[in-house]
Amino acid sequence: DVTQAQTGKNTAFTSLRESRKMSEIEKLALDTLEQLQILKCPYFMVHNFSNGGCFLWEWIKFILRQKPAASPLYPTIDSENLQKNLVGVVFDSSPCHYDAKVHTLLTALNYVSSKSMREKLIVRATSLSRQSVENRFHEYWNGLLTDAQDTPQLYLYSPTDHLSPCRELEKLIELREGLFGERT
Repeated sequence: DVTQAQTGKNTAFTSLRESRKMSEIEKLALDTLEQLQILKCPYFMVHNFSNGGCFLWEWIKFILRQKPAASPLYPTIDSENLQKNLVGVVFDSSPCHYDAKVHTLLTALNYVSSKSMREKLIVRATSLSRQSVENRFHEYWNGLLTDAQDTPQLYLYSPTDHLSPCRELEKLIELREGLFGERT
């Protein structure tokens, strides 16, 4: 028998995780936070690159906001301590402002690195209703706009990036500065 101390994994939690269908990105967020705890990082920064990174940040935020007593899905996560140790978030070529249109979403999917994954995602995206794409876009973008997280954020972007248009990112940055003040 391999113990939790040897593997760094809580086997009871692994069983709970396996009994509930988690998305790959949720699993990655959870694994990342578990590793930070195992390593006992006194502080950490999240550097998310492109939209995949931003979606990962979305899940990390969600998990960090769960209180252990209220959330049996993440019992191994000490969200309070991890939240305290989070010193910043870097948005590198993200977030994408895909304006709730299916064709913009399809354009974004052209940047997925694996051809087979890209093909699967394109098939899936074209099967979505216009309303579901709009709903997801608004959930995603409004979550960034209204995020109560006051952790310092740095946005790296370029005027040549068509997926993360400067105008929309600058509006997001201005709104966040209005909420939390400009940080230097």
